[in-house]
Amino acid sequence: TIDTDWAEISRESKENLDIEIADNSLAYIIYTSGSTGKPKGVMIEHKSLLNYILNGQARYITGEEGSMGSFIHLSYTFDASVTGMFMPLIWGKPVVIASTKTMNVFEDENLQKYAPYDFIKLTPSHLELITAIETKDKAWFTKKLVIGGEALHAGHFSYFKEREIEAEIVNEYGPTETTVGCSTYKFSTLDNQATGSISIGKPMDNTKMYITGQSGELLPAGVWGEIWIGGEGVARGYLNREELTKEKFIEDPFTKEESQKLYKTGDIGRWQEDGTIEYQGRKDDQVKIRGYRIELGEIENVLLQNEKIRQAVVLAKTNKAGNKYLAGYITTEGKFDKEAITGWLSSKLPEYMVPALWMEIEEMPLTSNGKIDKRALPEADPSELISNEYVAPQTETEEKLAGIWQQLLGVERVGIHDNFFELGGHSL
Repeated sequence: TIDTDWAEISRESKENLDIEIADNSLAYIIYTSGSTGKPKGVMIEHKSLLNYILNGQARYITGEEGSMGSFIHLSYTFDASVTGMFMPLIWGKPVVIASTKTMNVFEDENLQKYAPYDFIKLTPSHLELITAIETKDKAWFTKKLVIGGEALHAGHFSYFKEREIEAEIVNEYGPTETTVGCSTYKFSTLDNQATGSISIGKPMDNTKMYITGQSGELLPAGVWGEIWIGGEGVARGYLNREELTKEKFIEDPFTKEESQKLYKTGDIGRWQEDGTIEYQGRKDDQVKIRGYRIELGEIENVLLQNEKIRQAVVLAKTNKAGNKYLAGYITTEGKFDKEAITGWLSSKLPEYMVPALWMEIEEMPLTSNGKIDKRALPEADPSELISNEYVAPQTETEEKLAGIWQQLLGVERVGIHDNFFELGGHSL
């Protein structure tokens, strides 16, 4: 206990430990969330960790007197915690640890007690929790928010814009397999140019990023493809998973340097004209419905451009009859108008990309790492979702039609104002 056991601690040697550490020595093993399968132990070497810390030190630590380095609230099993722990310490700045395990970081008494900070590391979903904070004339907790873990959208920091609170946002992108972060994009909360999805920026120092096609060829600006990452941040591989390591970590075909590996992320992105990268979503989020291949992330990106929608998740579901359909989960500003949102989305996307069913929820469920927990979202039962006001069949014909729809679509109740396509039906 550091604050009470100083007498015992002082008896120990002050000399550095005599341990030889090479740049390729293992620094830590951290498990990915396993959102698409069994969690995998990612082996990170010291050179990769050091490269990330030094990159972040130059970007996130101001060096100014009178502020704490960072505030730690993220789970230590989430690699985003690496940012808040080590960057301030190598600068010689204090790290403040959260006093509770509350999911809402902004309610933690330690956060407010020791502010301001050089930076705070958050997920986009944490920003949704800030609406409960009343800042009034009080100075904001930090001048810099480092955001990572999920795709960032302009709507995530609407709280700041509405109250004209200025803070610097650093959108940091990087899979666990490339050591926490490998690219950044910086902007202000008062930047009126920020709309829709936010760029993930340009590669950090000693990092290479490629956008590749189905055959592994390099793609030009404006064309969506898979993001491949090379450079010092690439992990050694997966613990005891040799075949998967060979599949995901390959020799870099785009460099003449020997023994340079790159990681195939499974993320979809494209180069923009200014040399930054726009992120779309995961290859894993591709689904096939009625013969069409659909990127769920693309639908979510468009939904979040609507100023009345704060959060959006789109999932592919299967009804009792075995038919696939899209279900949209949203949190909104004010009352949700299904017809208005459906019409708005239809003007921007093809009909087959518009969710057939909608569920408005008060708050998105989060994992311990602060990411949206898609597995915890309620089941999309068509009879319970937002729909037209139910009016029972009146005539014999209406009753027969309703019965056919119930059997065909696997819906418990069908009213005369319900829409066949909104209930998951289609032309096939």
